Amino acid sequence: MWRFILKRLIMLIPVLFGVALIVYFIMDLTPGDPAVIIAGEDATPEQREAIREELGLNDPFIVRYGRYMFNLFRGDMGRSMLSKVDVFPTYFQKLPASLALAFGSIIVALLLSIPLGVLSATHQNTWVDTLCTIIGMLGMSMPNFWLGMMLIIAFSNKLGWFPSGGFDGLKSLILPSITEGVFLLALIMRNTRSSMLDVIRQDYIVTAKAKGVNRRGIIWHHAFRNALIPIITVAGMNFAYVLCGPVLTETVFSWPGVGRLVYDGITKTDTQLVTGCLILSCMFVSVINLVVDIIYAFVDPRIKAQYSK
Repeated sequence: MWRFILKRLIMLIPVLFGVALIVYFIMDLTPGDPAVIIAGEDATPEQREAIREELGLNDPFIVRYGRYMFNLFRGDMGRSMLSKVDVFPTYFQKLPASLALAFGSIIVALLLSIPLGVLSATHQNTWVDTLCTIIGMLGMSMPNFWLGMMLIIAFSNKLGWFPSGGFDGLKSLILPSITEGVFLLALIMRNTRSSMLDVIRQDYIVTAKAKGVNRRGIIWHHAFRNALIPIITVAGMNFAYVLCGPVLTETVFSWPGVGRLVYDGITKTDTQLVTGCLILSCMFVSVINLVVDIIYAFVDPRIKAQYSK
């Protein structure tokens, strides 16, 4: 197991190189001049050129990328071109809001998607299955920004139950979590249904029925436990997605998370900020994927045996 973990951590190094290269290249192609944004439109060409020289923007692309990677492996992720604040503390200042939204969304999704998915699979081709399928299709088709605005109008503007935006306590977390959780609910529910349908047709389920095991035991003890691997995969991937910052949801609810931070950096051509944030997000996604793989071993002993090789 430890050799597997160490191997995955070592593989993270070339991934970081690749992420930094791709982000730097894309930001280099992005229209806009950071010197103009920093100096203002009223600045003289000489002032803008001085800023470009100070930030090293006149250097060739490969020189800027090499300098950034050299500093990165010294533990320096650079400073935002606009705020002049180090990227590392800026990212971790926004991370708690994104973590809260990620946990809130995945809790909402799991609490509803797993029962609905199991119910749909065990009542295949009935009105229950049709109703659950419709719920999943609605969740997949509703745009996040539209659902978020509808929730704000209904529960914030009309009823006044929840704040319309910002991150200030548990009440402010409910509407964004529902907005993001509904989309995750649809994905996990559909995956749960298909995984359960594959399992309940296996021979050992027929054997359990022949032995007289009650329906509840067959569904939750035999079928659901063996259907967990794909469900854990989808839940882990979606948790990582929300942790990296769903831009639309964070924008609608004025959520001070990583997504809005990266969006602001892209619109202002802040290469240092965007690259640093995406590298840190990539590290978190890789760690979450590693944790998901380790969870597999506790769910299925056969996988644990493979890790030990």
